[in-house]
Amino acid sequence: MSLVNYKQLLSELGQSTGIPDLTSDNDNYCCLGFDDKIIVHLQFNPENEMLMLFAQLGKIDEDKTTMLYPRILKANLFWQGTAGATIGVDDETREVLMSYQIPLSFMDFPKFQETLESFINTAELWINTLEAVQHAGIPNTSPTPSINMPSGIIKA
Repeated sequence: MSLVNYKQLLSELGQSTGIPDLTSDNDNYCCLGFDDKIIVHLQFNPENEMLMLFAQLGKIDEDKTTMLYPRILKANLFWQGTAGATIGVDDETREVLMSYQIPLSFMDFPKFQETLESFINTAELWINTLEAVQHAGIPNTSPTPSINMPSGIIKA
């Protein structure tokens, strides 16, 4: 059922954004570009009915790792700076990636659109932060995207 839901969500997204033929490939993968800056990869796993969103945020110069790694760790702590996503760094390439996973079993289009928009906004904040640190040093503040906490979770 969720595979049908995934295909329907992509179709509705395509209709709302002027891409009427938007669909995934045979591996349930779809790639979307936004503002010539952000590429969001969507991968649906029918075995666990989970949708994975991921994006490449940039690459950290070797001499900037000590400035950026603590900020990334802090942002990941209880997802306070990632809006529920997780940011990681590939050890060998220092490529920074952000990922988010969500079940699709009861996902409707407004929730899908909200999730995608939040992911894109968070990716953009981090892309801008990484670029600023790479080119000009550390900005005064860390990204603090708004977090849509699920009901039942206590916010401190």
